[in-house]
Amino acid sequence: MYLPVLLMPFYEYSLGELEYRKVDFVVEELPIENYQGNAAVNYTDEESPYTRIIEHKWFTFGKDLEGKDIPTTIISKEYSAEWKRGEEPYYPVNDEKNQTLYQQYKALFRERKKRYFSADDWESTSTTTWIW
Repeated sequence: MYLPVLLMPFYEYSLGELEYRKVDFVVEELPIENYQGNAAVNYTDEESPYTRIIEHKWFTFGKDLEGKDIPTTIISKEYSAEWKRGEEPYYPVNDEKNQTLYQQYKALFRERKKRYFSADDWESTSTTTWIW
């Protein structure tokens, strides 16, 4: 498994930067029992500014500990946004340019004799050991 998010900083972005999308979450509590009647609804149309809405109460069937309907609901709207270095990447941009760059990083990594990373490979990281 190759994780380009880890490969780029390891090689100090020497080949360039792969493009990613990040996700911004906006959480709202609404004074209604039901917003969408489902835990998750994806929005794939161009008009919707968000990509998904999660209505958390439906993961527990909309009931409290006593089995009663919960009178309010909490939703999270997910907005796709351009990723910048230092932010958490969620989705790679899958196009020809990024696939070519990914293959170059992958080839560079395959030249290494040691095919694992540990925290010692970076100055500051929360990464434990990654083995490929």
